[in-house]
Amino acid sequence: MKAINKVIDWLEDYLLIILMIAMTCVVMAQVILRMTGGNLKWTEETARYMYIWVIYLGASRAVRNHAELSVDIIRGLFKDAGRAQAVYDTVRTAMCVAFSAVFARYSFAIIQNMISRPQYSPACQYNMILVYIASIVAAVLMLSRYLRELAGDILRIIDPGRGGRKKGEEDE
Repeated sequence: MKAINKVIDWLEDYLLIILMIAMTCVVMAQVILRMTGGNLKWTEETARYMYIWVIYLGASRAVRNHAELSVDIIRGLFKDAGRAQAVYDTVRTAMCVAFSAVFARYSFAIIQNMISRPQYSPACQYNMILVYIASIVAAVLMLSRYLRELAGDILRIIDPGRGGRKKGEEDE
């Protein structure tokens, strides 16, 4: 399982890098052409759709690195209470699992709708399923990562010595 996770993480990282480089090149080409009086109609739309992929994959990567937005003041209240902090982490992670599951379910419904009634982008005539599929990819990746995190949180409640530390926590 760890090998599969490493491959997925590697693919995610390199896809983000490739998309950022490609998006930068496309936008730069558009800027240069506008300055010289030319215009490429596909660059704006292509950059927008690459950006959507970067956002969704970036959200998944943030979950992987425990860098999602959070309110640390609540967690700080439980800093010295090991089991209470583990319970708080479990509740927080369970809420994230619920959000990711709902996100995945509705993303899947949108994809099904797009398969039965395809839509195409106005300028380039891209099939919009290529854009919308980013949401289901991110939702599934986030859900799998939150489920692993939830399992570790539950282990920390049962046995505070197990379950490991989350990234970003300081050694005491």
